[in-house]
Amino acid sequence: MNKISLVLIDDQPLFTEAFRALCERPLNFHLVATGACAGDLHSVVAEHQPDIVLVDVAIPSISPRDISTVCSHSPGVKVVALTAARSISLAIQTLDAGAFGYVLKQSSAEELTSAIQSLGRGERFITHGFSGKLVSALQDEAIRKKTALAINLSIRESQIARFLMAGKTNKEIAHCLQISERTVKYYMTQMMQKLNVRNRAEVANAARALANGGDAPDSVH
Repeated sequence: MNKISLVLIDDQPLFTEAFRALCERPLNFHLVATGACAGDLHSVVAEHQPDIVLVDVAIPSISPRDISTVCSHSPGVKVVALTAARSISLAIQTLDAGAFGYVLKQSSAEELTSAIQSLGRGERFITHGFSGKLVSALQDEAIRKKTALAINLSIRESQIARFLMAGKTNKEIAHCLQISERTVKYYMTQMMQKLNVRNRAEVANAARALANGGDAPDSVH
């Protein structure tokens, strides 16, 4: 049986090592490379063209556009979310961007193994239990509206919001995204207007609510 070639993009070294150990079991998996950010996702997939690339879509530098780009440039590669993020809106955005599956890190080793084997056979896979919630959400008009609101943030605004939720300062965000602090402040102002809030703390709270599938908090003007 041909081995399923895998790439893992994850910014948690402990999980990466645990996954590497899983792949060393007598399974038909071959972990060809790992990475920890959006840049790694694009370069490693382009170099190795694996059967499956497993991506933690909660990594701040990775956006649905990155998923879409990889799916477009490497149509033979199945992009699969492997994340602890249970956000319905993030799952919908990820799948809409072309992801082949959405697997939760909370899965046991056996469940993860079964998921990868299913994906290797060309079967789409969403973690059991979470899939029911996702289907229910797609049937819920209110959730669709909330998801649309979340998508209305630009790709750059979404990246900044995720760094903000991680507790990064404007200077740290600027360094991570290789832009100026002035540019970060400009996007922050844009997000304040879109989300109808007054400061960066309220932007973080509103973005967190949207990421969890909820409404942005009411303005306290």
